[in-house]
Amino acid sequence: MESQHETLVRLLQADLVPIAHVSFNQMYTGYSRRYGTVIFVKVFVPDRERKFRTEQQVTA
Repeated sequence: MESQHETLVRLLQADLVPIAHVSFNQMYTGYSRRYGTVIFVKVFVPDRERKFRTEQQVTA
């Protein structure tokens, strides 16, 4: 079974590097061959859906 990091690397065709951060979320950055640019990925833990929705509205 693939790890979350391996799945993201495969789907985004990216060289992702984890970002150390004091939170419950996992964050990665790196160049994506799929999108042709550097990307930032933030993965929220399942019980933080409300925080995800709030951040989604703020960044929209």
